[in-house]
Amino acid sequence: MKLIHVKYLDHVLFRDKKPGKMKPDVRETIGWLFKENEEFLVLLWDRPLNRGPQESEILSGGLVLLKSDILEVREVNG
Repeated sequence: MKLIHVKYLDHVLFRDKKPGKMKPDVRETIGWLFKENEEFLVLLWDRPLNRGPQESEILSGGLVLLKSDILEVREVNG
């Protein structure tokens, strides 16, 4: 799996704020690209090293990011 760095727009929950001043937050993350299609990508942050492939899919943590909210993707060399 490729290790990638992603900048993306994130939803913002607000309370007792002026709605006209609210906007999406720009965030960034790094992880392994697990799956990608035309609409979204699945990025793993955390995965077991000593398990089989089926268990790794069940026991992993990460993000599902909509491609429409992604600002930049670049591969991390390391």
